[in-house]
Amino acid sequence: MPHKNDTVVIQEPPMQQIGRQRSCIKRTCFIGCGCMVFFIAAFAILLSILSGPRELEIHELGADIRDAIPIYDPEQVFSISYRPGVARNRALEYAAYIPKTVLSPILVVTGDQPPETSFIRSVADFVQKPVADHRDMYAIEWRNLPTKPSFLYDFHTREYESHDFTLSRQIEEPGEYRFSFKKNDVEGVLVITADTSGIGTSLMTIDVFIPTHASYGN
Repeated sequence: MPHKNDTVVIQEPPMQQIGRQRSCIKRTCFIGCGCMVFFIAAFAILLSILSGPRELEIHELGADIRDAIPIYDPEQVFSISYRPGVARNRALEYAAYIPKTVLSPILVVTGDQPPETSFIRSVADFVQKPVADHRDMYAIEWRNLPTKPSFLYDFHTREYESHDFTLSRQIEEPGEYRFSFKKNDVEGVLVITADTSGIGTSLMTIDVFIPTHASYGN
């Protein structure tokens, strides 16, 4: 039993022990940060590998694109670039898979679920629903055409309107003509650039998105 005259001594931890504790905390933080950086880097590399080819050069227009939009003088096409919709956004779909899987039960319960659809079916449909645009993209290019830009512009506006496309953002300026077009799931933009003489056309491009087909692989 302590007496009133007893001296109470408060012992502090030795400096070496404090130093070891701080060193342990720093080491743990460094290891944790290192693991996180490694995980992010590995995940980014995996997504890059899984995303597949970003762009393909093809030598002729397939039936899918020729049926989708009017094409001016296919024999004069200079180049055709093709980006498969599935490969173009595959990395994004893989990145969104885990969040969709975690959130889908909550969103299905709180959302409007048809009475004839089971809970499991609704969750599966939500997870499988794409989060990105999976349409195929084509970039078609003509170069050094002897045709006047104004003629090409008038020709294409008539052709697209006759095929029930809606035209917007139409621009007619000296040296450049352009318009956007859309019909159902097909949409794009056409740009015509005059040459320096103003008589011919140095460049004409069509960038168009169409529903995914398997003509050129995935």
